[in-house]
Amino acid sequence: MNAPSQLVAYASQTAEPSSRWAVKERAAIYHVKATPTPSPARILVIDEDAQSRSVLVSQLKALDLEPLAVPDSLAALNVITYQAPDLILIACDGPDTAAYKTVMRLVVVSHARQACIPIIILASERDVFFWQLCLDDDIVDVLQKPVRAEKLQVSLGLWLDLPPSVSHEPGESLPPFEDTPQWYQACLAVEIQAYEQALAEHDNILMVHYAHRTHGVALVLGIDRAAKLADRLEQSARGHKPLKPDGIRKTLAALKAAITHHFV
Repeated sequence: MNAPSQLVAYASQTAEPSSRWAVKERAAIYHVKATPTPSPARILVIDEDAQSRSVLVSQLKALDLEPLAVPDSLAALNVITYQAPDLILIACDGPDTAAYKTVMRLVVVSHARQACIPIIILASERDVFFWQLCLDDDIVDVLQKPVRAEKLQVSLGLWLDLPPSVSHEPGESLPPFEDTPQWYQACLAVEIQAYEQALAEHDNILMVHYAHRTHGVALVLGIDRAAKLADRLEQSARGHKPLKPDGIRKTLAALKAAITHHFV
């Protein structure tokens, strides 16, 4: 006879998980969004004089701007092609053909990049008045060399996000080189003669240039009819309202007559 089966119970010990292999709870991670630091505005400085470039670079760095100094327009065009600056400072010795063509090249390249880069001209005391006649949507200001830091800051502040100037220096009016009727009349004669030469050479860029300057001087003098006629020549050279050769000749004759009548 078989003995009844008995269940034998063995004491068992519940195993505790080893802390060695325990999965650690991930520490809480707090994401803090850093405030992005705005990049400083890039200022293209064009000046063939090394000492002047150095002074301008120091003035711009003091305003927390990023200056990029080059000695000539060729280097400037390469810079603009690579990365357009926020503003251009260009030193011009005079309002001559070469200087104006240099500025116009910068304007053309700026527009080709679908950008409107403000251009500030740095000119001598004698040339400031002439360059002021060229002010438009591209050439936005003219400063007299050597440029003082306060005036540079005020001018840049119109186009860039800069802290307000702490200087309370009153603005200075820069008179023309010689404020006499004879001087203005001589200036107009030179501008018209230069326009006629550009017309003979079929140089539309210079035709726009000299017609624009004539228009500016006429406005300064309050010669309304001369200003309208000069503007007509400028718009024609720009291709907005082109005139036929006979129309240009008649407009020029009327312009000269209006100027002569004013100074009689």
